[in-house]
Amino acid sequence: PKETKQKVTKPTFAYPLQGEIVLPYSMDHAIYDPTLEQYHTNASISISAQKGAEVKAAADGTVMEVTEDAEMGRMVTISHGGNWVTAYGQLEDGVAVQKGDMVKQGQTIGTVAEPTKYGVALGSHLEFSMAQNGTPKDPLQHLKKAE
Repeated sequence: PKETKQKVTKPTFAYPLQGEIVLPYSMDHAIYDPTLEQYHTNASISISAQKGAEVKAAADGTVMEVTEDAEMGRMVTISHGGNWVTAYGQLEDGVAVQKGDMVKQGQTIGTVAEPTKYGVALGSHLEFSMAQNGTPKDPLQHLKKAE
């Protein structure tokens, strides 16, 4: 019998938008958060962007959920192959996708909102995180640089 072992390929991730990293990923040591005026670990990156800037899916996938909370604002979570998940926070109301939607890399999923009070010192920005098998990963190590 032929082997039907499925090869799990890691998705190629593109930047969800261009901008300066205003708060880096840091799980191995605490970094200073200018809004909360305290040090903490950070499982995401904050990418500076104009309010209204388009946020794109980092890779093909399926929208797992669209949520909203005080800290992250409106957030879209997308499931990709190989147990990879990306999340996009600080989005404006009326995101362009809903739970169950299939998205393509580069597809607009929403726009950057005014920051929540938890991120106001950073200015308007996208809160972007990435995990594999539920473990946070540094997006900068997995995003391909814009050509």
